Amino acid sequence: MHSPEFAFEKDAANVAGQARELGVTYPVALDNKLTPWNNNRFWPAKYLIDSHGTVRYFKFGEGQYARTEGLIRTLLKQAGPVGGTAPEDGSAERATHQGPHFGDLPQQYADQRVPG
Repeated sequence: MHSPEFAFEKDAANVAGQARELGVTYPVALDNKLTPWNNNRFWPAKYLIDSHGTVRYFKFGEGQYARTEGLIRTLLKQAGPVGGTAPEDGSAERATHQGPHFGDLPQQYADQRVPG
């Protein structure tokens, strides 16, 4: 799920383009209303949900990236071809370590003002 912070991140075409660039082939939900954020007490929070809709793992706060990545891969393998599988070429791992990329971020973020 993508929960945008800035206006350019709310554009579905931008999100779809970056997902393609990163090699993401699974669906990415775009939550412009920040519904989970408004109902979530922790940041960051990761919830892994299996192909049957059961929450199989949650993690509040930073850390345990390798464990989370391993669990994602396990859930994808368990889901099988219908649910999709992790690429074997390591692109998912590279994308995880590189983080999100929305074109020229410094330029796009430079126009944002932080209240306070």
